[in-house]
Amino acid sequence: MTQLEQTAEGRVTAAGLQYGFMKILKHMTHLFPRTNETIKISAVFTDTGEETQVTLQGKYDRVFRLTGWYRRNNAQPGDKIEVSKKDDRYFFTLKKARSMTEVSITPPVLVTKQLKKPVGEPINFRGLIYAPVNENGVIFLFGLVARDLGIMVEGVQDAFPDAFGRRLVGDRYYPVEIEFKFRSSGYRDTYFKDKLMCDILVCWQHDWIDHPPEIEVIELKSKIHQLTV
Repeated sequence: MTQLEQTAEGRVTAAGLQYGFMKILKHMTHLFPRTNETIKISAVFTDTGEETQVTLQGKYDRVFRLTGWYRRNNAQPGDKIEVSKKDDRYFFTLKKARSMTEVSITPPVLVTKQLKKPVGEPINFRGLIYAPVNENGVIFLFGLVARDLGIMVEGVQDAFPDAFGRRLVGDRYYPVEIEFKFRSSGYRDTYFKDKLMCDILVCWQHDWIDHPPEIEVIELKSKIHQLTV
């Protein structure tokens, strides 16, 4: 049996847990390709043996698309991440820093005050009566038109990016990472300032005039007028 070529150890951080990434520390850089590009690498999660593709942002030394693995293992800040490389595959193993009994759980807060329910302009589009007024509305509306746009959604997550799937180009589907915002400028004011890049930004209103050309912006406000109800 071929032995694992190289092994290094990192840590789960609070930011990494929130956005679904692992920071490549200085002593780990020898494991990964040295590039300033964003590329896909083959990863195996040892808890299930699942092999998949994760995203390496070489310029910022981060590996993304770890949200599902973190959740499955109930990862917490401070847990150890062991990364081993064999041939062109990377093996990820999570080592708990503390037992489950030591993890405190904050009780839910009961909401007793009646909340107001603001709505947008009437659009009456495929069962959605009013236009979105927040990001959740954008996500719901996108679900109604994704197939029309040639996009198949493979997963939705709490971390960046919000969703991932495949886009039909010609007769083939290519992987894409999707982020949702009510206004496109919301992406500029959050993730873009940290140089986090997705493939497609879906919004209700496109007000980010000088957005980078690498990010395709889909403005649903204008798109739905091009589609049949």
